[in-house]
Amino acid sequence: MTQLAKLLIILAAASATLSAPTMRPRQLAGEGSFFDSVFSGTDNGVGYGVENAEDNAASLLGDKAADLVQTDGDNIDGQLTQDAATLGGQIVPVGTV
Repeated sequence: MTQLAKLLIILAAASATLSAPTMRPRQLAGEGSFFDSVFSGTDNGVGYGVENAEDNAASLLGDKAADLVQTDGDNIDGQLTQDAATLGGQIVPVGTV
C-alpha cells in the first residue's frame, strides 16, 4: 500500500470520526425554562435600571449652564488650532468667575 493510499484512508477515518454526531448532555426536566425565566427577568431589571440611571443623570446635568469661551476663528495665526488644543482650560464652571 502506498503512502498516498494510507494517507487517504487515515483522512477518511478521521473525517468520519469527527463528523459523527455527539451526544448532548442530559438535562433535568424544566431546568432550562427555569433559568431562562430567571435570567430574562434579571436582564429586564438591569436594562430598566440602566435606563433610569441614564435618565436621572441627564436630568441632573441637563439643567446646568456651561460658560464656554468662544472665539470667532477669523485670525489667520492659528487661533482655531490653539483653541482646540486648550479647550479644556477654556471651560469655566458657572459661579467661579
